[in-house]
Amino acid sequence: MSDSFSFKYKFFRIPACGDSILENDLNDFLESHAVLDVCQEFLSTERDAHWCYSIRWRKGGFSESSAKKPRSRIDYREVLDPETFILFAQLRELRKEISTKEGIPTYAVFTNEQLAEIARKRPQEMSKLKEVEGVGESRLQKYGQLFLKQVKDEVQPADQ
Repeated sequence: MSDSFSFKYKFFRIPACGDSILENDLNDFLESHAVLDVCQEFLSTERDAHWCYSIRWRKGGFSESSAKKPRSRIDYREVLDPETFILFAQLRELRKEISTKEGIPTYAVFTNEQLAEIARKRPQEMSKLKEVEGVGESRLQKYGQLFLKQVKDEVQPADQ
């Protein structure tokens, strides 16, 4: 049936020193597809070093009108209650610190959609964080404890 969903993969390899054409290809692909998750690895050999991206995206299940329109941005201030938005903003700041430190795009840590779901669900353990769509073992291992700590710290009542 044409309305069923299927998943596809796309792979990119970008030299560590950067290549604006390849970077633009990656960004164009991400903007024009329904991306489910992005896995990123830095590989270095004696001869070269590069970033490898594995992108899982969804094909099918789009209406003609939605396939032609670019994805609209979500204003999370409007869709999250004020308390949840505060946690979402804190999680975005943590994500930004990590992405800056590692030199990777913010979406490679977690997407806004994933952060919003984490803020809504407020997971307290790794198994619950893994239930967030698109959060696999790699992200859990790299970032899980940091984000769980942020959620736990926010949930704790203030002593002041």
